[in-house]
Amino acid sequence: MGWKAFLRATGLAVVAVLALILPFLIWNARAFVSDTLLYNFGSGAEAYPIQGLGLSSWLLQAGIIHGPRDAFPFLLLQLPLVILSWILAWRWLSRRPWSGDAILWMGIAFFIFLFANRFAQQAYLLLGVELILAGLLARLHDRGNVQLAPVRPHRLGGGLPPRARHTGGDGLPPALGEDDRQDSVAP
Repeated sequence: MGWKAFLRATGLAVVAVLALILPFLIWNARAFVSDTLLYNFGSGAEAYPIQGLGLSSWLLQAGIIHGPRDAFPFLLLQLPLVILSWILAWRWLSRRPWSGDAILWMGIAFFIFLFANRFAQQAYLLLGVELILAGLLARLHDRGNVQLAPVRPHRLGGGLPPRARHTGGDGLPPALGEDDRQDSVAP
């Protein structure tokens, strides 16, 4: 993908996001910012309480943060860590552009962001761990030695096994253009 295509796709993404957000900003910008940003990243009575597993709970239990709604700059911790993981991922993926590695780095960035979040729920962290494991498993896949499914030559020359044919009993009739007598399991 060239830079022009990248910028075009980025512009379309920005337009789509603005189309979703702009009506709410026009309606009541202060309430939108308060409900979507400050509630998650802010402090005080309107802040989301610290809960779950993660750095925020550790800091709360250690007494560094005194109450579950007290102020703490979690975003100042999250952003540098996630940006660092993105930079490392970019460097890694520019040399090895494999989908398994992309999934792995996505899981790492997701886990880091959520672990350092104000609320690190178990399900969120588990999704990051699952992405990391899926990426590791995909990296282990050796295309030269591992077949994902047993494959036999098909009569049309492809590598996929033939589909089950209609046997004339209960069930669906053959698709248009198919002859149910060829490759049938019935005599």
